[in-house]
Amino acid sequence: MANLVNANAANATQVVNGYAYNRSLVKAGILHFGVGNFHRAHLEFMTNMLLENNTQQNWGICGAMILPGDERLYHALKKQDGEYTLTVCGRDDSIQVYQLGALVELYWGIEEQEQILDKIASKDIKIITLTITEGQPSRLLPLDMLPRDCVAARQQAMVLSPSFPAIICSTMAIQPARHS
Repeated sequence: MANLVNANAANATQVVNGYAYNRSLVKAGILHFGVGNFHRAHLEFMTNMLLENNTQQNWGICGAMILPGDERLYHALKKQDGEYTLTVCGRDDSIQVYQLGALVELYWGIEEQEQILDKIASKDIKIITLTITEGQPSRLLPLDMLPRDCVAARQQAMVLSPSFPAIICSTMAIQPARHS
């Protein structure tokens, strides 16, 4: 367990519900773009519960943070090895605190573009998800702006915008070669 998670757990007035699975055995089967608050409080929370079943250890999450504004959260999560605590406030005023460890890999698109492309093309990745919140659509490259030639898109994608559609389109051209 990482230092910041320990510090949060030590300061919590509630009991922290830790996970029982061995994170070193968990493999990423989900690649998620946009590892923000909504994603961490929903998809990672539910995935954390799934990972408690020892037959489901191939469903860890690989996070891809692709916007320049993601840098602060990226570094905080890296420092914590992808672990963090989540406080769930119930309708009955109950409070439960969970330690989450489903985020087993994390990349920042500004510095780790090739690693993200490799993950998209990986046979281990079964699901690619994306979070778009109200404030984000304007940051994504519209689909009608994508170059028709996906090979050219690979070179242009990171110059135009490190956006989800551009990254996916650029990877479609290289994925068959990586699986052979």
